[in-house]
Amino acid sequence: MISLIMDSREREILSEAMRQVSANIGKLIKQIEDTKIKEEGDAQFQGLLTSILKAALQDHDHLQLGMERSIYIAAWATRNLLELRVITKYVLERRENAISFEDDLIIDQKEFAEALTATHKQMHKELVTELATLPRIEAVDKELFERILNLEKERGPKTQATDELVATATKLVASRGISEKAPKFSSSIAQLVGEQERFKPAFKICSKIMHRTALSIASTNTEGSLSEIAPFLYGFSCSELTGIYSSISQHIEKYGVRPSA
Repeated sequence: MISLIMDSREREILSEAMRQVSANIGKLIKQIEDTKIKEEGDAQFQGLLTSILKAALQDHDHLQLGMERSIYIAAWATRNLLELRVITKYVLERRENAISFEDDLIIDQKEFAEALTATHKQMHKELVTELATLPRIEAVDKELFERILNLEKERGPKTQATDELVATATKLVASRGISEKAPKFSSSIAQLVGEQERFKPAFKICSKIMHRTALSIASTNTEGSLSEIAPFLYGFSCSELTGIYSSISQHIEKYGVRPSA
């Protein structure tokens, strides 16, 4: 059980332990990257493991920053590590899970490009509207703005690059036989690996702080009003980082750099 109270000595001991864990993660990353892979599927799994470990180190760095400067950053980093831990458990559980999560990357790329296209189209529409009305309300060169307006109308929204990304991702979805329409949410992954009872309350705590909820907005009126939760976030995050490292390290020891059967 992680206490909401942590004195400076406890924090110092935990920080030293996390420095050692971070160093061990760095060594594990190098070990995985240096492993010679024979099968293509194992190469994808190799990249997946190193990306999870590197993401975990980044999130721990952000946690440290948050503890020094912002409880909101600390909550964001804590939630990231919470998600990474259930993802780690999921992809290590069986080969099919690792493949499914790799498929999520393709879906993510497709959705990301689609969102960029949609946003750019909306921004272009707003730009054209603003250019058409600005000369009426401000003392500007009307002829210049009309030329710019006509040019923007002629060009249209610049979505060629993102449209190509969507087309490429769509082909990959079809070629890999991906049936999912959207990537799995971390909450769904937590349920799949039997972690929902642990995951759900911790996720809510972090989300209430990191998003602009009524709680986080109100907290800005009183400096340090959420500071008492900081030891919990720090201790919980350290537990998640250690769990990620231990799970992957034990997997490598048992199976090598390859998915479970």
